[in-house]
Amino acid sequence: MYRCSYCGSTDIVYDLSRGYTVCTNCGSVNDIIYNSDSELYSRISYPEELSAIYRRSHNNKHWHQEEVIRLDSIGKAYKIYRGLVSKKRLKKGVFVSNEALQDLMAGRKPSRIFDHINNKVVTEFLERSPVLKKVIDIMKEYPSIYSRTTRGKAAAAYIAAKMAIRDPVSLSTVSRFFNLSMVHLRRIKRSLETSKDLLSKISYIEDLSREIAEADMFIKKHLGS
Repeated sequence: MYRCSYCGSTDIVYDLSRGYTVCTNCGSVNDIIYNSDSELYSRISYPEELSAIYRRSHNNKHWHQEEVIRLDSIGKAYKIYRGLVSKKRLKKGVFVSNEALQDLMAGRKPSRIFDHINNKVVTEFLERSPVLKKVIDIMKEYPSIYSRTTRGKAAAAYIAAKMAIRDPVSLSTVSRFFNLSMVHLRRIKRSLETSKDLLSKISYIEDLSREIAEADMFIKKHLGS
């Protein structure tokens, strides 16, 4: 049975017209598939038709009612998803966030629709590295360095903290973990090199070296290095 590579759910649907396999549980685009002219198309094994499950007799009436409700919910989520991606080709790793789907299904307007799977990892990274949140707060005073995205903020804070304690920074490792381009990271590093007062403020944060060492371990573990 095909499972979502991000959340493990088996609620996977195949959008043949757009060329995606998408998880209706977390909204992630799991893979980019080919159209019917491709030989790879014929190798894909498709889930049972929803109508077959509706027709299936089952001794447990309560189970059947729950299954119908679940499938109706999946269908509604999928319809919303199709509407969102009809004019946009998503890159692998980009997904419609679960919060956005829930809001749209409830008739609410979400603050943000599309997200990147790396943002989930970075959010966990920041939760485990409170010192980087302190660095980000300090960086708010420096608009040229302060990024609009979560990944950009976290990457800049991590690089700044490493520079503040005079610890070598591997931009290639930072690029892999935060999924940011080397060009972007070099620009951040150059800006930090000309902001000595910022680095000085960061260097006074308590337990900075210890917490950055723990952040390094988190990154190594995530990258499998």
